[in-house]
Amino acid sequence: RDGRPLSWEKPENLSSLFKNHRWRKYLTNLAIPRNRRYLKPYADYLCRRWNRRHPSGPAALERFEICFIQEPTLPGNRTGPLRKLTLAAHRCFVWRDRRNKP
Repeated sequence: RDGRPLSWEKPENLSSLFKNHRWRKYLTNLAIPRNRRYLKPYADYLCRRWNRRHPSGPAALERFEICFIQEPTLPGNRTGPLRKLTLAAHRCFVWRDRRNKP
């Protein structure tokens, strides 16, 4: 969300949350059990991307969860209750240059 506050409310336009259709497909596919092996590389990418822009201080990313919200479609075109699935809990690797430290 590029630093915007987290919201668990259903968006009016779900597709507006994704950069493009390829990202939508990739991210929704992460919830499929056989694709869970891609969660760690994606989480590592998120750490690198965020921490490149926020290298130190309180904004640096240390750990986070990747969650998927499901809303089942029921007979009669009704929707079921929302379910939050935690797909991964990730800890960012922080490399520190210690060559010049005592």
